Amino acid sequence: MSLGDVKKMSQKDVEKYYVRYQAVLGKHVTGELTESVIDVTSKATSYVLTIDDTDELSKELHNNDAVMRELSALVGYLALNGGRFVALAIAIFIIAKHVKLGENQKKPKETQVSEEPTEQTLEHA
Repeated sequence: MSLGDVKKMSQKDVEKYYVRYQAVLGKHVTGELTESVIDVTSKATSYVLTIDDTDELSKELHNNDAVMRELSALVGYLALNGGRFVALAIAIFIIAKHVKLGENQKKPKETQVSEEPTEQTLEHA
């Protein structure tokens, strides 16, 4: 729909479509944030508790209607009251979802074997 199409509409129709737009956008934002919260929570929990498969845990939580409904309600409430901070929260959860903890730790230094003979090896020779 172009701006010209909107200008041709009555005020009542514009408000009707705007309300629909807000509902669709709100549902999309709430869904994205809810999914990210579940993924990040599953991953974070695996560092505290022994979990066999974090991906399977995440899928099971996504498929649970009670979890999704209540979490969506909570996220929707936060979105209404948080305003612009919701975009920041979504970005943080997306980044956290892709962080691989424990893999960036320094590996223990390998002992290097010198090719040159040391004093100790010369004494034994």
